[in-house]
Amino acid sequence: MCPDAYEADATNCRSVTVGWYTDFRAGGWKSYMLLGLFFSLFACGGWWLLSNRLGDPARTSKPFRVGYVDTPPYNTVAPDGSPRGPYIEIFAEACRRLRIPIEWVHVPEGPEVGLQSGKVDLWTSLGDLPERRKILYISEPWDISSNWMVTLESSKIYSPVDTAGRSVAHSKITLYEGLARSAFPHARLITTGSSSDSVLQAVCLGTADAGILSAGSNEVADLRHLEACRSSRLRFIQLPHE
Repeated sequence: MCPDAYEADATNCRSVTVGWYTDFRAGGWKSYMLLGLFFSLFACGGWWLLSNRLGDPARTSKPFRVGYVDTPPYNTVAPDGSPRGPYIEIFAEACRRLRIPIEWVHVPEGPEVGLQSGKVDLWTSLGDLPERRKILYISEPWDISSNWMVTLESSKIYSPVDTAGRSVAHSKITLYEGLARSAFPHARLITTGSSSDSVLQAVCLGTADAGILSAGSNEVADLRHLEACRSSRLRFIQLPHE
């Protein structure tokens, strides 16, 4: 006979001998579903924590290698080979605050070679060009500078069109080599050093009729005070962003 506590129908009496077990059997599929849901949430939470931990650059087991090249005034190479300049200092301070370990690697060949070859992992700043986006990841900008054409006021050059058949100086950096070819297709191109100073000097000394350089609007006035250009009257024309 069924115990007094289970004076239900015969089915309940035959299925169990303990009251709590009868309740479990009656709603067993719900219990298993809740148990499975609990373990799924636990596994997802653990994976999320592990992914965030592994994805935190501050927890890397070795420092990120950051490439640099001599591109005054933003990046310069000190006599001992170490990096200097405002972009270097800003990048280093940002990494220090975020506790991201880095080491600096001098890559004279430039960012494309350094990053594609695996010699370095990061680069402090790059000109955002369509051809670069095909081979490199470029983040949202943390600083923006403009490209300028500089010429003597007496040159009668007022736009890139006026440079046809005349000489235009540019630095040996990949960005300006590409810009010179695309913006000044009919000019005679001259490669100078790696800095804006070398381009300006070429214009002020008459080696080139015009030059291409990059600078913020507030920096253009400072460029006029180079020793080679103190007696020259310069015209700066901002080039359109491509």
